[in-house]
Amino acid sequence: MAANQGSRAGLITSVVILAIVSVVAIIFAFWYGAEKRKVDEQLADLRKRYGDVISDAALLGPDVEELKTVRSDPASGFTPQTKLWDVLVGQRNQLVKVVTGREAGGDNTASAAIKSAGTALSAAAETVEIANLTLPSTNDDMIGAINVLADKVRAQAGTIAQRDTMLEDAKKQALDAIAQRDAGLAERDRQIQAIREEANKAIAAATQDRNRQQSTVAEIEKARQEERRKLEEILAQKDAELAARANEVRRLEERIRNTQARFDRIRVGVTDPVVRHNDGVISGLSGPDIVYINLGRGKQVIPGLTFEVYDKSRGIPKIGDPLEEEQPAGKATIEVMRVLDNASECRVIRREAGMQIMEGDPILNIVFDPNIKYNFLVFGRFDLDRNGIATEGDAQIVRRIITQWGGNVTDEMGVNTDFLVIGVEPVIPSFTDEELTDPVNIKRQEDARAELEAYQNIIQEARELHIPILNQNRFLHFTGQAEAVRR
Repeated sequence: MAANQGSRAGLITSVVILAIVSVVAIIFAFWYGAEKRKVDEQLADLRKRYGDVISDAALLGPDVEELKTVRSDPASGFTPQTKLWDVLVGQRNQLVKVVTGREAGGDNTASAAIKSAGTALSAAAETVEIANLTLPSTNDDMIGAINVLADKVRAQAGTIAQRDTMLEDAKKQALDAIAQRDAGLAERDRQIQAIREEANKAIAAATQDRNRQQSTVAEIEKARQEERRKLEEILAQKDAELAARANEVRRLEERIRNTQARFDRIRVGVTDPVVRHNDGVISGLSGPDIVYINLGRGKQVIPGLTFEVYDKSRGIPKIGDPLEEEQPAGKATIEVMRVLDNASECRVIRREAGMQIMEGDPILNIVFDPNIKYNFLVFGRFDLDRNGIATEGDAQIVRRIITQWGGNVTDEMGVNTDFLVIGVEPVIPSFTDEELTDPVNIKRQEDARAELEAYQNIIQEARELHIPILNQNRFLHFTGQAEAVRR
């Protein structure tokens, strides 16, 4: 009985324990289920909250491991307890600071930093286009763009260094030039000082001289007054003498007019024929080109002397106006070849077509005269070869012809002048206004005007003195030299 009671008690105890255990298990099961639901809800909530932030695959990817490596690096500034998200945010903030130079936060966000950096590099790309420099895409290769800019900056730095070197050289040269200039200025100042000293000495000497002159002014003035009184007396005397001289001049002028009138009666007339002064005549003929004249040794004829032959029925033409173009040519020109006692043998060097030389035809060389030496004034430039260029050399040829045939060449116009031989009338050159800016052309024009005025004045003076005027053509024909100068 006792054993049964013990067994029953054990059974009851077991049942009670089993019941307690069951209750505990049921309670634990309910608690575990509630906790599981709670964890599942938390997990679902976490997945819902962080699903847009990071994927499950990313959590297991190499980027997370790289973040862990960065966190474990003591130089990174992070601790092993730092959350990987904080490591990521810290790196972002460091990049923002590196890009913008300011702490991240506020309006200095990563997107703003990227936008600001892109804008700045785009502006830099536009700027460096001027230097033919192309940057990589600033959105894809910002570091590459920065490296390109850095290379350009280094190149520019080298150029600037070269320019700085050149600038230093230029400064050195400028300083040397300034030093030379200063030395020149110092020398000039020394010279100026010496000149001033000389000037002061000259001024002092001039002052002393002026003082000496002033001391004699009164004496000079007194002497001048006395001299003026004497001069007034002399002037009164001279006035009386001038009145007497005026009367004498009027008397002499009357004598000159009378003398001129007499002289005009014996001088070769300007308008009268020169036939009364012919030198001789053709005295004989010997063939078509040999003639004889009635002038021999006694008449001072020499070989080479030329004469113009005129028709005896017409006579020798007048001298006429020298400005006329008509040429007083004869029917022929002859040259003395052999001089005899009372005649001379001549050859014909020119003959007018259809004209025959006859005995009795008068001959003339206006320079030649066996009894008188005529005085010739040769004026101007001559163009004997008719090439359009008048020269003084041709004028010398005219003078030589005169002296060769026995005439005298004078230098001045006067009552003793028998003939005036004038050259080619001077022509005043014409220049444009631009050409007249040249002093040489101005001088040429002024000289030509002066020559033309002198040419016209000498002709007017000869006309007033009734002196025959021969231009170049008339002189050559009246001396038989027209053909000779052509040869």
